[in-house]
Amino acid sequence: MKKMWVFALVGISSIASATDVVSIPRVTPYADGVGTDDVRTKCDWNSKLSENIARSAQVGVSVTDMDASHISGKVLTMKITQVHAIAGGNVTGYKWAEVHGELHDGGKLVGSFVAHQHTMAAWTACGSLDRLGKELGEDIADWLKDPTLDAKL
Repeated sequence: MKKMWVFALVGISSIASATDVVSIPRVTPYADGVGTDDVRTKCDWNSKLSENIARSAQVGVSVTDMDASHISGKVLTMKITQVHAIAGGNVTGYKWAEVHGELHDGGKLVGSFVAHQHTMAAWTACGSLDRLGKELGEDIADWLKDPTLDAKL
């Protein structure tokens, strides 16, 4: 009888933890008119952003190829709203990126943010964006611990 209760409790905790998982589409799209053609075609940082969040998160995150509109439960959708990346390291000045995100739970908006990071590191535009994607991923993962509306990260 004792074993049955243990299995029942484990099953309940597994169900509870599964509902706490946040699904994130694998690729973060650019807003219309954001980024040069070179940045959009040669740099893949927007395909790595969700993985950076999942790697840094202390909550359950599932990176998915599914269309966000077909996912039930918690879903974080994001869009790149600004990007400025020119090769040349600190010689060409700051590089920056901004991401807008919304967290929905069962279709209801439960959190939103604008995350902005800048750097002068890396000699290539794509290298700068990779670094920015890691920093943004950490910031967004921290926000997921206690999401709020209209957060500035």
